[in-house]
Amino acid sequence: MFISLRCFLCYNFFCTFAVVMILDVVRHKFAEALLALLLLALSAMVAAMCAPTLPEVVVANAAPLRPMLHTFAVNHHILAALIILPLFCSAALRFARATIRISLYPESTMAAIAIAAVVLLAMTSGGEAFVLMIIAFLLCYSLGRLLGCFGPSMRAQRLFSAMLAVGCMPLIDSSLLALVIVMPLLLIFVRRTLRESIISIVGAILPLFAYSYIAWCLGDDFTATAIALWNDMLTPAYGSIATYITLPRMVFVVMLVVMQLSSSAIYISDRMSLGPGVRHAWSFLQLLFALLVLLALLLPSASSVLFVVATLPVIAMLPLLLMRVPAYLSTLLFFILLSCSYIILILNILA
Repeated sequence: MFISLRCFLCYNFFCTFAVVMILDVVRHKFAEALLALLLLALSAMVAAMCAPTLPEVVVANAAPLRPMLHTFAVNHHILAALIILPLFCSAALRFARATIRISLYPESTMAAIAIAAVVLLAMTSGGEAFVLMIIAFLLCYSLGRLLGCFGPSMRAQRLFSAMLAVGCMPLIDSSLLALVIVMPLLLIFVRRTLRESIISIVGAILPLFAYSYIAWCLGDDFTATAIALWNDMLTPAYGSIATYITLPRMVFVVMLVVMQLSSSAIYISDRMSLGPGVRHAWSFLQLLFALLVLLALLLPSASSVLFVVATLPVIAMLPLLLMRVPAYLSTLLFFILLSCSYIILILNILA
């Protein structure tokens, strides 16, 4: 079975690379970008089917929804793997669409679709693929809606729904309670309007408030969930991060960080050619990335979930670097990222 699986993944890898070679990833038409996304999503689904979640991955967690999702992935791993496919595609398309709608780059490009697919494949594969994909979908949905708020007009429903998605994340992993604190403060710092500040704060705390209210109606203490999440966020992670940060994944993450720093340097030199709304979006993404990296490095409860969350803002910023380098270098960088993602996938299956 492993031989046939490796053949399938290798076939998908070369098909995806062939799609990339049709045109440079920066100059992808929607058809090429969508084909690359579907091939990578199929690889993630097949890998999740052949490497089901292990019962011992999660031992204890104060997040109330995590055990339920993990139990579902253990007992119904085929169904969980099938659910990964639409989540994977929707997360990549929602996030990439937002970068196009607000004209985040000096020139129009769909490179964010293929980049999102590669990052999701590399960072969500493994024994916790189902939970990690749900977290990735929620953050991609949130960031896509938030980027829409930096366009010509700010719609309150976009901001509120984006913060609702962020507020749901601590119910799945307690370390993400820090994100509920950081995200509204960051939005307040970037936007500085009373109306948007109130919407972002209410949207972020509403899911936890609703769950606490339901628990209180069932006889528990109203503040028990919030206190448990806070205490769990400040205690060491429930699982060893060493099993997640393998050498290929470490190489992948280091490449992302270096490419992100290069993108930021290019943006600083070209920022005056962009509109004020786009500059606010770039400031938000860069500050969010920096804060998430600090949380992943310093937070005691940092786990694989926080590492996934920290890498996702990079998706929206890497196309700027690939637009500025020569076409052969752009293809080479994407080829290295793609190779690392498939190596990570195969090693997770064989582990």
